[in-house]
Amino acid sequence: MAGMDRARGTALPTLLVSIDVYVLLLALPRLTEDLGASRVGKLWITDIYGFLLAGFLITMGTLGDRTGRKKLLLIGAAAFGAASVVAAYSTSPAMLIAARAVLGVAGAILTPSTISLIRTLFRDPKQMGLAIGLWGTCFSAGAVIGPVIGGAMLTRFWWGSVFCRSAAAARLAPEHRPTGSVTRIVVVNHVTLDGVVQGPGRAEEDTRDGFAHGGWAEANTDDVLLRVWGEAMSGSGGFLLGRRTYEDVLGFWNARESPFREALNSVRKYIASTTLTDPLPWPNSTLLGDDVPVVIAGLREQPGGDLVIMGSGELVRTLEASDLVDRYVLSSHPLVLGSGRRLFPDGFAVTAFELADTTTTGVVIASYARGAR
Repeated sequence: MAGMDRARGTALPTLLVSIDVYVLLLALPRLTEDLGASRVGKLWITDIYGFLLAGFLITMGTLGDRTGRKKLLLIGAAAFGAASVVAAYSTSPAMLIAARAVLGVAGAILTPSTISLIRTLFRDPKQMGLAIGLWGTCFSAGAVIGPVIGGAMLTRFWWGSVFCRSAAAARLAPEHRPTGSVTRIVVVNHVTLDGVVQGPGRAEEDTRDGFAHGGWAEANTDDVLLRVWGEAMSGSGGFLLGRRTYEDVLGFWNARESPFREALNSVRKYIASTTLTDPLPWPNSTLLGDDVPVVIAGLREQPGGDLVIMGSGELVRTLEASDLVDRYVLSSHPLVLGSGRRLFPDGFAVTAFELADTTTTGVVIASYARGAR
């Protein structure tokens, strides 16, 4: 039942977009008379919506990749509803053409965003197939029921009424509110005072760019730090790892007789990589695919324990850019290295965090919850 609700939530905005292509056909004679539209004006009123809808589909799809599909979908739904009200109460052909143009751009936002959200919200192949089928049906159904809806409304209301029903679009954006606890993305990392996260564990761990300070965290590791890290990972439902961290951590511990080996092998692991292919070398490992933020957004919607990221600086930056990191547990060591790869490099988006907890030994261990951006 929940799957059907979400499928309807992604399909209904698409139905509105499709209906708007055809609903105007029956209203055109009345609005032409009321607004005094010329023959050229009537063509613009009819066609501007479809032109901009088709012309902006790829652009809005790319923009959604960068800003987040749900956020862009909500913006598009709100713009679609507001432009519909303006179109309904237009007092001149130019005003109606402008409103229809905004509707076309907003429709271009809704269409690729709903398809992407289907991929995010439905991990089961059968449910995804059902959702895509319903989406396609709604898109096709608009051509059939658009004129029917327009005719029914025109028999009782003025021509602007055909746009008023589109104002409901802002309330049809799909939302998924799981009944249980949802998965959080938690970054657990060592960091120096100048922000370096490269190679904290061993001298040979990560020597990229000639980094020669590997193993810098070892001297400050004590029982307090180990306890806090253990607590952060004890409720973990698995790990999110970049390719380098995955190969290094699993390779290092699987080559040794250690309790960590069994623990790492038994827990689920999601790997972000453009070079690795299935089957992966260690058990319970899953490749995330090409669109990592979309897949992670889907994982966050599922109930379960936290997904912990260790190391994996590139992955952290990718997920942070899409507002997908919920918490940071950072162990700040009293060191300045002066070189090395940083957790938050130049160009990182301005982001605010809320201090959730601190533990002080020689290392300041702070937990930061996601704040405003």
